[in-house]
Amino acid sequence: MAESLPPPSSDQAYCDVSALEAGYLDLRSSVFIDDADPNEVITSPSLGFLLRHSNTGHKFVFDLGIRKDWENYPPAAVQWIRQVFPSRVPQDAIESLQNGGLSPSEVDVVCLSHVHFDHVGDTRPFTNSTFLVGAQSKTLFSPGYPADPDSGFATDLLPEGRTQFLEMNDWKPLGPFPRALDYYGDGSLYITDAVGRPFTWTHQCCSTNVERRGMDSLRR
Repeated sequence: MAESLPPPSSDQAYCDVSALEAGYLDLRSSVFIDDADPNEVITSPSLGFLLRHSNTGHKFVFDLGIRKDWENYPPAAVQWIRQVFPSRVPQDAIESLQNGGLSPSEVDVVCLSHVHFDHVGDTRPFTNSTFLVGAQSKTLFSPGYPADPDSGFATDLLPEGRTQFLEMNDWKPLGPFPRALDYYGDGSLYITDAVGRPFTWTHQCCSTNVERRGMDSLRR
């Protein structure tokens, strides 16, 4: 039986969480399910999440969805969108933040669960943010596009000097999760290893309500 998540402390710090609209994808069921109707298409939202720490006000964004000008992704990613996952972005994560009164330049940390096109958005406006990404993702940018014209990952996606590639070998278990990092050191936000995914995907758990103080999960 899976272990439960740790109980909150009496003065548990937590994170206020806001979903960020960041585009839509049309997903053919047959891509994911062997015996699915080949004509069935499901529209799925692409989301980011803004987390604000209850004590410090520290602003942490988890995933950026799809960039509005997705035609400016590397050509391999653009071809993937056009042929496999048609996408539309009436409002991206940047606009969602701005509509809530927050500039991307005010975000302290951006954590990308992984670096597929529907999660990385447009990183350029986050001029003061530290970026977090799984360590194994680093190989995708060596060399990346345009040095490798067939790569779907732009070399300049992650800002040099402001990106931390997370090594998870020394992380400790958290309930059912084999590896987790207590990011703030107060139990308000954990980054966990989403095992079983290609390269390194991250998963997050956070305490989200001062009354309920429950652990909510953000998995992308």
